[in-house]
Amino acid sequence: MKIQHLILFFVLLTTIKFSAYGQNSPYLFDFYENGKVGFMDSTGRTVIAPRFDATRGFEQGRAGVEIGNKWGFIDTKGNIVVQPQFDGVADYQDSMVLVWNNTDEDWDNSIYGFVDWQGRIVRKPQFGMAHDFHDGLASVNVGDYENPRWGFIDRTGRMVIDAQYPEGSRFGQGLASVRDKSGKEGFIDRTGRMVIPPKYDGAGYFCHGLALVRIGTDTSARYGFIDTTGRYVVQPKYGYAFNFDEKGYAHVKTSAYLHLQAYKRPQDVGKRGIIDPQGNEVVPAIFESASMPSEGLAAVQSGRKWGYVNLNRQYVVEPQYDVAGDFSEGLACVSKDGKYGYIDRSGREVIPLQFYKAYLFSEGLACVNTGDYDNPQFGYIDHIGHFAIEPKFSQAFHFWHGLARVRWDGFEGYIDKSGRIVRQWPSEL
Repeated sequence: MKIQHLILFFVLLTTIKFSAYGQNSPYLFDFYENGKVGFMDSTGRTVIAPRFDATRGFEQGRAGVEIGNKWGFIDTKGNIVVQPQFDGVADYQDSMVLVWNNTDEDWDNSIYGFVDWQGRIVRKPQFGMAHDFHDGLASVNVGDYENPRWGFIDRTGRMVIDAQYPEGSRFGQGLASVRDKSGKEGFIDRTGRMVIPPKYDGAGYFCHGLALVRIGTDTSARYGFIDTTGRYVVQPKYGYAFNFDEKGYAHVKTSAYLHLQAYKRPQDVGKRGIIDPQGNEVVPAIFESASMPSEGLAAVQSGRKWGYVNLNRQYVVEPQYDVAGDFSEGLACVSKDGKYGYIDRSGREVIPLQFYKAYLFSEGLACVNTGDYDNPQFGYIDHIGHFAIEPKFSQAFHFWHGLARVRWDGFEGYIDKSGRIVRQWPSEL
């Protein structure tokens, strides 16, 4: 589970991580010096001297750091809050963090525990499996893989719902799905009382008032959504579906996978759409693929081409592109015949399709590659397509808190929006 500084997701797959540790606290960027990790502010000033082997970055005012193959946590001043003693750590969630130790050299088996925001070990690693805290509770397995017994602990580490379930999920809106000994799933409240009877073959978690449930198994499975009273808002009619996201949308599919025995592999035969918390198909389930709405539009694939629909089920951009990205800052990256450019929300091409690759706008600039796969040349353009930073980097990432991480000629580091190198160090790539 180590996250070394050499392992960076490329721009298209990068998810910007929010680090909320106080509105008045500066965002801290990790940097490297003589093989050690430190942290700096957006001016390049060292805030925490480099002395760590690796880091997960800051989350909720705490950063997971590695020293000598063990992980612990520091605060934003560099003080060690939790001494490095774990084989792995997650990020803080709900002011609690999941930690684990490995029980064999191959890392095939681990035991899990929790640490609170103050650095107190609430439960030392002891559970066969555990999930992050949500709504102040976390599900833990006191059994093992073969004989699981799931229960729930609170922030003090006290088992508040007895470990008695073959399967346990996360809490959402005061309810959590559990599987009973009959193999069916229902929902319990924070006291452990079963409030929605176990009658489902599978269940997700509540978000925006709805929870995903499944009736049937394998190819007969059908998915729908219930409210917190157990009433169906969406009848089990989909071949597959996903939990609602934080923005209030859920992916649905008309069918799951058709298993082709001759080839020993599944074939995806379903059509995709997106529903809202009222159960309306805001994007009808008639497409080969569909992205979550961004700025009121969803990219959809019809046949081999991509276009965009609004949440009134109307085409804004007819399917015509080979690739269609999410909207950000009023623009979306699209590709046709191997070239990338940008369109606005009306579908008008505002930056010609001319780049080898192009990515989302962030903080007013977007990263584009004017070279090719073997000889990349990354730079940054503004909203009208003018280069704010000339293409001269071998790799580049989103701007975030005023800086972007880049690589060039054996170096990597951070630049500001003028293209000035704020800090650099030798790259091992």
